[in-house]
Amino acid sequence: MNRSSGILLPVSALPGPCGIGDLGTDARDFIDFLAAAGQRYWQILPLNPPDGAHSPYLSASTFAGSTDLLSPEPFLARGALTADEVRAVDWGEDPMRVDYDRVHAGRAALWDAAFARERDTAASALRAALAAEPWLRDYCLYMAVKEAQGGAPWYAWPQPLRDRDAAALAEALERLDDRVLLHAYLQTEFTRQWDAVRAYAHAHGVRIIGDLPMYVAPDSADVWAQPEQFCLDPDGQPSAAAGVPPDYFSADGQLWGNPLYDWDAMRADGFRWWKERIRGAAKRYDVVRIDHFRAISSYWVVPRGELTARGGHWAPGPGPALLQALHTAAPELQLIAEDLGAIDDDVRRLVARSGCPGMRVLLFGFDPSGTSEHRPDRVRAHSVCYVGTHDNAPAAAWAALHSYCSAVAALYGILPQKLREENMTELYETVELPLCAVLARMERRGFLVDGKALVAFGEDMADRLAALEQRIYEAAGEKFNINSPKQLGTVLFEKMQLPHGKKTKTGWSTSADVLEKLRWQAPIVADILQYRQYAKLKSTYADGLLKVIDPDGRIRTSFQMTVTATGRLSSTEPNLQNIPARTEVGSRIRGMFVAAQGHVLVDADYSQVELRLLAHISGDEAMQQAFLSGEDFHTLTAAKVFHV
Repeated sequence: MNRSSGILLPVSALPGPCGIGDLGTDARDFIDFLAAAGQRYWQILPLNPPDGAHSPYLSASTFAGSTDLLSPEPFLARGALTADEVRAVDWGEDPMRVDYDRVHAGRAALWDAAFARERDTAASALRAALAAEPWLRDYCLYMAVKEAQGGAPWYAWPQPLRDRDAAALAEALERLDDRVLLHAYLQTEFTRQWDAVRAYAHAHGVRIIGDLPMYVAPDSADVWAQPEQFCLDPDGQPSAAAGVPPDYFSADGQLWGNPLYDWDAMRADGFRWWKERIRGAAKRYDVVRIDHFRAISSYWVVPRGELTARGGHWAPGPGPALLQALHTAAPELQLIAEDLGAIDDDVRRLVARSGCPGMRVLLFGFDPSGTSEHRPDRVRAHSVCYVGTHDNAPAAAWAALHSYCSAVAALYGILPQKLREENMTELYETVELPLCAVLARMERRGFLVDGKALVAFGEDMADRLAALEQRIYEAAGEKFNINSPKQLGTVLFEKMQLPHGKKTKTGWSTSADVLEKLRWQAPIVADILQYRQYAKLKSTYADGLLKVIDPDGRIRTSFQMTVTATGRLSSTEPNLQNIPARTEVGSRIRGMFVAAQGHVLVDADYSQVELRLLAHISGDEAMQQAFLSGEDFHTLTAAKVFHV
């Protein structure tokens, strides 16, 4: 690769009128921008269909293209869709963010309509494509069967389909012919649109860098169609899974769950599957970055049943033989080795022998030791240098953090003296400072969560809200927006004539303190307060926590030592310290945080812990007796203060 520069931008991140970046006019506009700016490369993320979490790194196929990236423009141009049909789709409320579920549903409906209009004229060509491309036939049948099985993974299908019995496959092809043709239609359209974008890029002096994940998804057409290429148990599940060992970013390592390759089987057939894969990549890209390149040298094996990657071990990879097979299959395709992470001398030698440029990351270069191979003056020739990766903050945030660190360093000469003056040095050195390291480990480790229980809790809250909603409507004698203060005030204070304060320009106040005073005036008020509580619990915990569960099943929060006025710990993004402790619903939420096997998770009310320590340290007999007798200390204190 000649010395040049480019920009990494996923296709989905392009601007676009239909909820997500696609392969239409905006892709060509971006290529125009690159060319005008003197950039020679456009690097993208995988174009494959994303999984349920919207990641293209766990795709249903390493060969297929994501139909969410198709542009409606060609369909409109040839009359397969109408402008009114495209305008009628709700693509989401925020033009700066992709609502993936809404986008997928909207585009699927459009593509169904287009296929219905073009099916008869396209059927013959589609059948020819299915016969000519084994991966296309496998993928389209896989998708059709998966739909017919309610989205179940292939290893949960009826055994004849799971094990690819010839008669079962023939019957499914005939029965699901229309859906098989639909998926072939969309993949043919994807190839047509992407080829046009790539040709436009070439015409403007821009080359495409693609991304090739090392592993494929366990629930994918790739594994279902050729299970002999992977390490699987008889039930189709991976006998061992891919991942990486514990490192700076994760004390448990990372358990990805992908099936490992049966390298012995692959060597025996000359790496046939990988040759097909790299030829498919060469049809789409000019250069390919091989993600997790180090697995070609040696890879981390996590036995089935392990909950984290800690119990894994290293195993030798295919080494230079695989790289030679890739070069033979697609000599025109240039490769980039992603040689980040746990890299040893064997990996370095493999990268050097392969002739592939490695990667360097600018922000990794400024570590305190000053010895990083990523430091700009240490970057070797024949490297591809990036500003950062998904493992560190964007450059602007990184710069802001370093400005903050500089300010902290400037305070270092002031704060020790202040601590001495306030007689707090011992507290800082023996409690606060060691606690920082403990909290950092807690943040990296996270909390294991029972996701299924969280989903069930959300469904229960939805049922309770629906029941309360019905009761409120019946009590009010009409339906209205319970979440609207204006409509609620009208119902309570004008229609039902409940006691109220003065009406303002914005209407009646329906704040919690106002409604609490009216709780005993009418049953509807208690129902409204309960409705608000359940709605908050559902949005904050049932819905909110589900969105922040990491792929390893853990939730990671940020612990704050200096935010609260009382000095207690707090947590943000997400907030975990305000989960109710003494209600049935609160106990259910707390019960969804679970301990890993062989561990115990302790759940305690922080205020009670602090007060117990205070009672012990102070020697206050009344406080100690309160805890020994099981009394609620808050109630006891209030009784003494107010003499009741």
